[in-house]
Amino acid sequence: MGSGCIAFGTELRTTGVLKADFPAMTQQGFKEPMTGETKAAPSEKKPTLNLEHQSTTAKELLAFGKQIMSGTIHARTVFTQKDYAFFALADKSLATFEGIGVLCEHQLVDDGFALIRVLVEGIINAAFVVYSDDQTASDYANFPYFRDWIEFKELEAVAPEITNSRPRSEVDEMRCNYEKVESRYRGHKADWCDQNLFKRASTIDAAVGHGYNVMRTLVNLPWRKASTYVHGTAAAIEARVHHDDSGAVIHRKYDPKEAGGVLFMANMAVFSLLVIVDLRLGKNNEKQWRSLYERWGGDEPAKRGEF
Repeated sequence: MGSGCIAFGTELRTTGVLKADFPAMTQQGFKEPMTGETKAAPSEKKPTLNLEHQSTTAKELLAFGKQIMSGTIHARTVFTQKDYAFFALADKSLATFEGIGVLCEHQLVDDGFALIRVLVEGIINAAFVVYSDDQTASDYANFPYFRDWIEFKELEAVAPEITNSRPRSEVDEMRCNYEKVESRYRGHKADWCDQNLFKRASTIDAAVGHGYNVMRTLVNLPWRKASTYVHGTAAAIEARVHHDDSGAVIHRKYDPKEAGGVLFMANMAVFSLLVIVDLRLGKNNEKQWRSLYERWGGDEPAKRGEF
């Protein structure tokens, strides 16, 4: 990443927001919420698993995000390709965030947790792109040209009856687009960037410095824990089936703390996104962001050991 990321790090440090208190809040108040047995911290007063508190915060945070990213937006400097990619990813992340809230309201916490992985990837990619350069944004934007041809050829190998129906002109255009960008993705054909997601998160955290580890925490905790619900591993079904004398009982055990935990992680991710959005737009909404953050439980409660 270029000098833009270093400037971002300096700016983020001087705002005094998003100090490295997310990990402590998360580890102490939220351990393994989705196994059918919630493991909370000793005090039941802790808001990290409180569904009402997290749901209220999520709705206020979503409204705030839509307020600062709606219609035509402006900043002190001219927007370039990386900014357009950033704001598109940020807007998509808000939609994902809203979807997580809807799923949790309907007690579909497993599916809400699966979307946490989508949310975190979108936010880390957004931050990585906006504080890199336009070439990085171009690599992000053009990756579909590379993948479209690879996926077409793989489909052709197993189901030619499907690919044969594509007009020849479309196939030729697809191949031509692939050839134009192919050299940029050699060695990392499954992803648009030659740094994996954790390395992207590490790059952002390192640029901020001073112990900042929010992006790596998002990868190491919410993103990785969500994997089981994306891929359907055994942990994803533990709470759905149990045995009694009458046979197999299919019933998803639900605890509101599970939904509270999912929304806590979603809120954590979106707070980290919106502070970057506001920085890019000139820090016009810092006081409002700070007010939401403190009501949620940021900084001072964490320092007092309440989480």
